Amino acid sequence: MTEESFPPIHSQWKDRSEIDYISLFMSLWVSLNAWMSSRYKERRDRQKLDLLKRTGDELASRFADLLYVETYVGYSFRTNLGELHRALEDANIYYNRDRWQDRTITFSNCIIEWNDGNPCFESVIVQRNQSDVEEFEPDDGIELEGALVVDSDTDRLFAAYVEIVYQIRNQLFHGALALNPANERVIRHLYITLSMTMERI
Repeated sequence: MTEESFPPIHSQWKDRSEIDYISLFMSLWVSLNAWMSSRYKERRDRQKLDLLKRTGDELASRFADLLYVETYVGYSFRTNLGELHRALEDANIYYNRDRWQDRTITFSNCIIEWNDGNPCFESVIVQRNQSDVEEFEPDDGIELEGALVVDSDTDRLFAAYVEIVYQIRNQLFHGALALNPANERVIRHLYITLSMTMERI
């Protein structure tokens, strides 16, 4: 191979400087899984995940705090959560298509809970018209970046978020997620929001 067939040195170093959110997200998942294993006696991921969604503990509390706190950290979290929603809408990542055909993973179509092994698909997005925007009240929902409003029930929102984390983790672990810019954007915002949620554990 000739020297001319390699990219220029500055391009090689620039490539090395890019943040690999995929590796970071996977490492963060391992950390979350280890934390759940230390808290819950159940061995299977689904059982631990369902307990986390129901009880929440420190993670649900931190998640709720970040949704409401009026600081730069809270603003950053809400911005990234809004960007995660938009990234999911753009990416068209499907749940298991053999079982739930044409169901994309989004906050408009998320799994809050399971019923006898079957997921209950719901939306945590609050639909508003122009008059709602002008007369927005905090009880109407939680306003994220870009006038996006999500359910004010933080337990329900946390359950939806945790399920999305797990579903994307599954796609990555099983090699079902194409590494394209749209999917990588999803993983970037998942990593940032999960990292902030897990900051105190």
